[in-house]
Amino acid sequence: MVKDGVETMDSDSSSTDTEEFEAQRRIDQRITFRPRPQSNGRIQISSRPSSIDSRATASLLRQQQQQPVLFDGTHTPRNIAAISFLLGLGGGIGVAAAWLSSTPQMGLFLLAVALFHFADYLATSIYQVHKLDLQAYLFMNNQHCYEGYHAIAWLEFAIEYYHFPSLKRIGLLNYMGFGLVVISLLCRVFAIMSPRYQNPKGAQRPLVTSGIYRMMRHPYFFGLYWWAIGVQITLLNPVGLAIFVFMLHDTLSQRIKLEDESLQRLYHDVWNNYKKTTPTWLPFIP
Repeated sequence: MVKDGVETMDSDSSSTDTEEFEAQRRIDQRITFRPRPQSNGRIQISSRPSSIDSRATASLLRQQQQQPVLFDGTHTPRNIAAISFLLGLGGGIGVAAAWLSSTPQMGLFLLAVALFHFADYLATSIYQVHKLDLQAYLFMNNQHCYEGYHAIAWLEFAIEYYHFPSLKRIGLLNYMGFGLVVISLLCRVFAIMSPRYQNPKGAQRPLVTSGIYRMMRHPYFFGLYWWAIGVQITLLNPVGLAIFVFMLHDTLSQRIKLEDESLQRLYHDVWNNYKKTTPTWLPFIP
């Protein structure tokens, strides 16, 4: 009896193991149904393992096993957190340097750069969610030109501070330049808040002429231009100021011309009347 009992128990266990193995095999097999037309017009359903699904599953597992990579260009929480942390750190160092350092201009410069990037991303995340990605931090477009811009600003300030320290003394003009930085950033934020930019691309909408657009046609470009000029005035960089006035005028005049032509084709006389009465407030760009 004991032996029979043992034999019966082994038989039940073997049957259960077989059922579990079969269920697991069917799950791993990932049966895919594909219709096959027959000569009589009927559709025959056949099944076979999908190698595509297997490869996709293996690829997904490998990706999950890999360590997270920062600054890989993807709009992920880790990249958002890392960039925001670095901007906050840079802005904090800028405030401390502006308050404690003997050359507060460089602290104001760091603060201006941090505010420039963070303000755009924050405003976009609130008012233009459909456009939100890492490019809203403004690090991705024309990266080499942008790095060159800051390199020139730092280099000129360092050389002039070393050879002509009296010319780099902090004064009213420096703070006026930083005030221009703040005003230009506010104009960019108000432009992002405007309904002209909140609608998805291609949506039908009337021409927006209220808010910040009552005072200027292109507040976003206005903010970029005067932010860069304000930074150079804050640093008291005469060479950098001359270079960037020329470069920004050349770039923005072309961009504004293209946008004006596009808006004129879209709104016709409404745009023409608006253009006549609303300036850009950019030098030599009517």
